[in-house]
Amino acid sequence: MKNIKLAAIMAACAIAISGCSSSLGNKTVIKVGDQEVSGRELDFYISELMGAGDSFDSYKETAANSVENMLLISEVAKSWGFNLTDEENEQVTSSLIRIRQQMGGKKAFDKKLKEYGASEEFVKEILASSTYEKKVQSAIDTAEPTEEEMKQYFADNYLRAKHVLITTKDMTTGAEKDKEAAKATADEVLAKAEAGEDFDALITQYN
Repeated sequence: MKNIKLAAIMAACAIAISGCSSSLGNKTVIKVGDQEVSGRELDFYISELMGAGDSFDSYKETAANSVENMLLISEVAKSWGFNLTDEENEQVTSSLIRIRQQMGGKKAFDKKLKEYGASEEFVKEILASSTYEKKVQSAIDTAEPTEEEMKQYFADNYLRAKHVLITTKDMTTGAEKDKEAAKATADEVLAKAEAGEDFDALITQYN
């Protein structure tokens, strides 16, 4: 069931990639839920986070699919009620700090973000996606209940009704039967059941 839900949510994503050979521009090229990614933010991901530098044309489609999937998996996780723990948020922050250092410090990092029109939240969403993916995968991989567990669940949560059907009409001819005789039979079955006789046997005998 979770696999079906996962597929349905992922199918709802819309993505459009610009065909231009240089910058993808400021228009939205990826949209997942409320999250929108502009062409320039995708450029930032390719050039800075993927380390492709200015030669990002050959990476556009692959990178777009990668970003799309990362945001999708986060969207799925959130829709299932998963949130990052304090420790996981700290790990995302630590990864963000490492990226800043690799780019020459916070000022250089912020300058790059401004240059591409990207946000720090976008970078954090990308970094958090791997943790969300683990949460979703763990939920999908949860073992299905065994037959015995299902039987026990129904035994604990549901009642099963059995009855003996005594008709007041001939099922072959449609003729009316003696209702008093039918009631006497019903009283007889009830007395035997209350006395502890096997009800399945009574069903076979009187039904």
